[in-house]
This record gives sequence, C-alpha cells and structure tokens, in this order.
Amino acid sequence: MGTWGAFLACRTPADPRSVWPEAEIWGEPVGGWALVVTGLEERSGLAEALAALPGPALAAEIYDSDYAYVAGAVDGNVRWEVLLDEATAAEDGVAVPETPAADDPALHERIAEWAAGYGTAVARAELRRVLAAEHVFVDDTLHELARVLGILDPAAAPPQGGDKVGPEIEIRFPADVWVERQDAVAEPLDALAGELDAEVYEHPAEPDGQTLALLTTGPLVPDEVLRRVAAHLRDLGLPPTVRIRPDDAAPWRSIADC
Repeated sequence: MGTWGAFLACRTPADPRSVWPEAEIWGEPVGGWALVVTGLEERSGLAEALAALPGPALAAEIYDSDYAYVAGAVDGNVRWEVLLDEATAAEDGVAVPETPAADDPALHERIAEWAAGYGTAVARAELRRVLAAEHVFVDDTLHELARVLGILDPAAAPPQGGDKVGPEIEIRFPADVWVERQDAVAEPLDALAGELDAEVYEHPAEPDGQTLALLTTGPLVPDEVLRRVAAHLRDLGLPPTVRIRPDDAAPWRSIADC
C-alpha cells in the first residue's frame, strides 16, 4: 500500500515534464523548482532523466515506501547519491547499489556543496539528522530532504504519494502487556485493519514497550478512526495503560480516554 514512484525535480527554465510528460506535480515547490512524480513503470531511467536536464536536478525512486534511491546532479552529471533506509532494502533481498552510507560526512559535504551551487545554504548537521530519520514511510524522509534543500516549501504539509492517503494511528503497548497479549491481539487487530483498508506495522521493539502503526489508505477522519481503534482495543480487554495517538506528532492518550 506504499508508494511505488519516481520523482524528478529541476529549476526553471528547465521543465521535468519535458523528460516525463505524463508526470504530475508533487508538493509545493519553491525557489524556482518544479517537482513531479510518476509511476516506476511509466518513465525513463533516472540517469537518462538527469542527463536531459540542464542546471541542478534531483531524482528519486521510491519502492513501496520502504526505501528510496536519491541522486543530485548538475548539467546531467551526478554529484551525489544515497539509498534511504538501506537496511530495509537489504532485508528485502534487493540488489543494493553501491552508494555512500546515509551517515557518511563526505556525503553530507557533497550534498551541501551541490545545494550551495544554486544558492541554498544547508547545514551538515541538518543533513545528518534528516538522512538518519526513521520514518515509517521513506516518502517522509524524501519530503523532509527536499524541504532542507530548498526545493519544497518548509511550511507545507507532506504531500501524499501512491496510496498513502489515510490517517496513521499509533498504538503503544507497555512491555508486560505486549509480552502477555501480543498473540491474542494480532488476529483481531489484523481483522480491524482489513475493515479499515489498512496495514499494521511494528516499530522497532524498545525495552519499555512496543509500538504498532495502523496505516490506513482511505479518506478517513483521524478522530473517528482513533475512537474506533481504541474501542476495539478496549473490547479485547486491554488495560488503560495501552496508549494511542492519531499520528507521531500528537500526544499519547489512554485507550480508556478515547
């Protein structure tokens, strides 16, 4: 249910749709940039696209919102490249291209120099923070990178790609509850996810508990979904120490209070 797409950005007077005519505008570009998205099967390769564009350009391929290959070029010459969430790609058995690690200071330096070439100052520490972020959707990492690079409006909400259009509900289980109840919770929660046209993902386990993300794909109202999920968890007999929130920026609430 994630994004399978290719992204291409360049500065005017260059036009990314001169390379990918079928592409659609993505996000809210600023600073003379244009950013488009298209399907992976509906476009030429990234190398060919970058080679056809004068000036600075950025291209990316996103695979099921799990990992993404990103490259920055000037006049068709690639100046830097990185694989976002390389670990997930490796786990999936993908043939990982040889790119610098996301935490490589030399990579941050090359990206910063590339951005300086079109007049945008980018702090190396900010690049390190963005590239090290662990989002459920790698789309969000790409969006944040584009904002830091001065391509997208920093104040704009993240654009939606692929089928990712619904609210994301996070559920936090204390460690003792998760150990005792995870098997009993799994099937009913999967059934609810099916009703909501959603998928359930596990965040990396932590010593004090386990967080699940319920990722919906329909035009749903977050508060309504939150109440429905909380009621479902209460019906399973889970204690009020289980918490829930409508997104990763909202405060946690007990399922008893929803």
